[in-house]
Amino acid sequence: MLISEYSQGMTDVDILVCQNVEMFRASEEDVTARQTEAAGAFIVGQVGLRCVHCRLTPFTKAQFSTVFPGKRQSAT
Repeated sequence: MLISEYSQGMTDVDILVCQNVEMFRASEEDVTARQTEAAGAFIVGQVGLRCVHCRLTPFTKAQFSTVFPGKRQSAT
């Protein structure tokens, strides 16, 4: 599905986020790679948000390229 199908009523910022951020479930590798940054802050299977452009580059470990909100309300 294309964003243009659903973009009616969305702000430019909403569209930008939809085009550049993805949701994913943390793997064991994700947890291990980020333990030094936020030990115990998230677990395997927890849903996170990450930049679609950084996900396959060394920047995936950069601060704020991936975030794991503690609560659903924290992600809004």
